[in-house]
Amino acid sequence: MITDNASNVVKAVKEELKWKHFGCYAHSLNLVVEDALKLVQPRIDKVKRIVMHVKKSNLSRWNSTYYMLKRFVELEEAVRFILGFVDRSLPCLSPEDWTLYNQLCQILRPFEEITNSMSGEKYITGSSVIIVTRCLKEACQKNIERTDLLPEASDTVHLLKAGLKDRFNMIEQSGTFALTTFMDPRFKMQGFSDQNEATKTRERVRKLVAALIAQNENPAAPTTVSEDTGDDLSPWSIFDQMVAKSSAPGTPLSKAIKEVDMYLSDELLPRKDPAGKLSCPLEWWKKHQYVYPNLKKVFVAHCNIVATSVPCERMRTRLTTGKVEQIMFLNVNTPQDRFKGF
Repeated sequence: MITDNASNVVKAVKEELKWKHFGCYAHSLNLVVEDALKLVQPRIDKVKRIVMHVKKSNLSRWNSTYYMLKRFVELEEAVRFILGFVDRSLPCLSPEDWTLYNQLCQILRPFEEITNSMSGEKYITGSSVIIVTRCLKEACQKNIERTDLLPEASDTVHLLKAGLKDRFNMIEQSGTFALTTFMDPRFKMQGFSDQNEATKTRERVRKLVAALIAQNENPAAPTTVSEDTGDDLSPWSIFDQMVAKSSAPGTPLSKAIKEVDMYLSDELLPRKDPAGKLSCPLEWWKKHQYVYPNLKKVFVAHCNIVATSVPCERMRTRLTTGKVEQIMFLNVNTPQDRFKGF
C-alpha cells in the first residue's frame, strides 16, 4: 500500500492490515525540498509578502512555492516597476535577491518535473522510482559543480542532495522497486547504479521464471505428436523420434536463464518514439508476450506498482461533505448478502 508518511497511517498499514507499506514518493520528495528550502525561507517570505499584497492564497506545498518564484522571476521587470508605486512597507528586493530567486528556480525545476511525472495515474510509475532518484542526485551534483551559484543557493543544493540520500538511500535494495525496474524494458539492468543489486534482481527473476516453467511442465505428457503413433515405420513417427533424441529437454532453470538473457540482450525501449511520444512499457509487453511468455507473467504479477498516492488524494479532495455522507449511509445500510445471487 502506498500512503503518505504520517506515522498513524503507516502504523495502521503495517500493524493492523499487515501489508507491505511504501511511502508516497511525491510526498517524500516534497519533504526533501521543504527541508532544504528552510535555509532560504526568509528570502522566500519576502516574495510571499509582495505576492499576497496582490493576491492571497494558501501556499501549502513546495511546488506552489516553486511556481510562485518562477512566475515572480518571469515578471521581474513589471514587479520592479510596481514596487515603486505601492505600499512602502513591502520588502525591498536587492539584485542579489533576484539572482537567488532565479537560481532557486533552476535548482528546483528537476524536482518539479519529477513530482509531476511520478504523480500520474494512467501509466506505471513504480518502475521509475530508482532511475528518477538517480537522475535527481545527478542533477544536484551538476548544480554543486557550478561556480556561479550564490552561497545560499549552493547550500540549498547540498541540502537537497543530502535529503535525497537520507530518504532514498536504500531504494535499490527494495525488492519490489528493483523488480519493477528490471522488468521495465526502458531500464532493465541499466536502471541500477549498484550493479550488485542489478545482478541480484536478475537472479531473482530467473528463479521466478523457473518456478513458472516447472509449474506448467507436465513430464507425463508425450513430448511429440505424430500422425500415426501406432506405426513405428511411419515416416512422421521416425521424424518425431529423431527430433526427440536431438532436442535436450533442459531444466526449468536453464530455460529461465535463456529467456531472461534473451530479454536482456534485446534493445532497450527508447523513452520516446521518433515522434516524441512517450513509450509505453505495457504496450511493449503486449507485443512481446509470445517472445517472453513467462517473463510476461512475472511482469503482470509484480509490476503494477504505483509510486505515489497523489491520484487518490485528488479523488479525496473532490469529495464533498454531502457525497461522503451518502457513501457512509450506503456502507452502513446496504445488506451484506444483497448481491450474493449475482
